[in-house]
Amino acid sequence: MQLARAGGRGTPAMLRRETALLRDHGEAWAGALAAVAAEGRVFERGFLDSVIVVDVHARAAGTALFAEPAWATVRAISMQQLSEQMLGLVLAAPHLANLRELQGLVGPAMPWLAAEVRGERAAKLEAVSFYGTNAPAERAIVSEAPGLPGVRRLGLDGRPSGVQWLVGTPLWRRITTLRATHIDNGLGFWWKRIREQPGQIETLIVEDRVHVRYGVNLPGLWRFELSRGSDGELSRLHASFRAVGLRCRTIGQDLANALLSLDARALTEIVIPTSRAFGRITAGEHAYIERAMGRFTRLSRVELPEALR
Repeated sequence: MQLARAGGRGTPAMLRRETALLRDHGEAWAGALAAVAAEGRVFERGFLDSVIVVDVHARAAGTALFAEPAWATVRAISMQQLSEQMLGLVLAAPHLANLRELQGLVGPAMPWLAAEVRGERAAKLEAVSFYGTNAPAERAIVSEAPGLPGVRRLGLDGRPSGVQWLVGTPLWRRITTLRATHIDNGLGFWWKRIREQPGQIETLIVEDRVHVRYGVNLPGLWRFELSRGSDGELSRLHASFRAVGLRCRTIGQDLANALLSLDARALTEIVIPTSRAFGRITAGEHAYIERAMGRFTRLSRVELPEALR
């Protein structure tokens, strides 16, 4: 079924069946990695492709964890805190020859990885994400990133003001996809920076991981993806919302704020699939969203669920 989907021959019925099978058997199919990758397991073409490693479990397992043959098909690893020590274990693991993406680098891990090519495995990396670094010397290393010649997809975690120093650097100029994850939405911030320094960036993805309102954490995830349209600009917006918890207020307000952060001539397309969480959007938020969308003067395609109309 996954091979059919990859070849463009998938059907909704096949997708439902695939989802059910992974729900019922995903843990068993993950084998020896099931305990440390309890969440975020992604299977592609029938094999384990991407995992989110629980940091505390990884530290407890140490070298033994990355000696497992089950890593052979994994292409992407995400950790909450991928330290320099843990990164060394990953790069030395005997069965991770297919690794292409690392997410969650912290502290000196990113400068260490970027400073020079750390073997053939590091040279093959296509995507990395890291938490912003403040030390000027570390920023200088990451800005050049001679150790990451193959990286074209870059992920930034933290407030926009803490990572904007990357704009216009050699690393910035060679990436094609920028993914930014923030507590406060950074859609307009990064859209403006890319307009000023476009480089080769074709896609901007901004994820608003956890909303903080009135001193209360409100779990949820807005994902905004801007891609270049026929006008050559980042003008096609696809947005989606995934409710992580039950207390998902200010959904509509956050959407409207993101739209308002963009210039009135920014968008030609807005597509938003439905979410059950949209049922909690208030009348006041509906009005706010309508005003935000009404600003755009070049829209030629708008696809919204009933709950947002």
